[in-house]
Amino acid sequence: MMVREDLHCAYPIIDGIPILLVPEVLVPGECGKSFDLKDPKWAEAYEEMEHYNSVGVKGRIILDIGRSLPFTKEISRYADSFPEPSWAWIDAPHDAMAEMEAYRNLGRIRGKRVAELGGRGSHAVRLLLAGASEAWLITPAVGECIYGRTLARLFGLEDRFHCVAAVGEQIPLRSGSLDAIYSGGCIHHMIAEDVAPELYRVLAPGGRFSAVDPWKTFLHTIGTRLLGKRDNVHCKPMTKDRLAPFYSRFSKFEVTHHGPLVRYLSLGICKLLKVKMSPRLGYRLGQIEDRTLGLLPTLRDRGGSIALLGAKDDDCEPGHAVNR
Repeated sequence: MMVREDLHCAYPIIDGIPILLVPEVLVPGECGKSFDLKDPKWAEAYEEMEHYNSVGVKGRIILDIGRSLPFTKEISRYADSFPEPSWAWIDAPHDAMAEMEAYRNLGRIRGKRVAELGGRGSHAVRLLLAGASEAWLITPAVGECIYGRTLARLFGLEDRFHCVAAVGEQIPLRSGSLDAIYSGGCIHHMIAEDVAPELYRVLAPGGRFSAVDPWKTFLHTIGTRLLGKRDNVHCKPMTKDRLAPFYSRFSKFEVTHHGPLVRYLSLGICKLLKVKMSPRLGYRLGQIEDRTLGLLPTLRDRGGSIALLGAKDDDCEPGHAVNR
């Protein structure tokens, strides 16, 4: 277990991974504390934990047995040009354009302290290959931590890769401890009012935050009714109201939209035919669509794939939020 500095409580450690989820806290006495797991702060994390633990462990087995890596170490040759070329870094075929914008917002990575919020750690490992000095994976699913740690080990990066089981609404890192944070398709699973100030708090002055998430659109509603969701988990796409806390916390915050048509068309085709699209093809289709819709900004602004692009002011005190 990991004992808190004041010795009043402790948290379990599983296979070397600290479980810093508040409901898991260990306190003296027979009764201890009880938590309502239906509390919005961690309800979704616990409801989806079994699914993501399973996905992470299965992925780890594939890594260990088949050595089927999601990318190769060769991308490190492009560390100083990150995130170019696009084909070397992107991995989300249906959100490729938003992913590139999110990466570009992070800027040069070499020497920076970075974190991946949610996910299995593949982005954290990519950022290490791009030159980051250290990378953290923060996810409530231990299975995802296991996958990320295994991936880092296979690339010889385990000494700079760290993981912790926690939620984005309660990030267990010191204020101002990170230079960049990336989240791929996970913010929409969190409570914006809680995660926005936490992201701002842990970023150092001048730090950057980027995320890729789905946007609530008519096509999304129709598509999920006809074809179902991609994963058997909750999915609450972002809306204008859910973005409000980010605008109020980050003085520099922007949201861009992509894929009003091609994204859902490609998702539907891939699901019906049970095939996968390559990230490179997804990026090329996205480029064509963005250029085509350049004269129709109203339609483009309804794109179902968004990039959240935030930056903390250079002159801010760590952990201090500036209202826009």
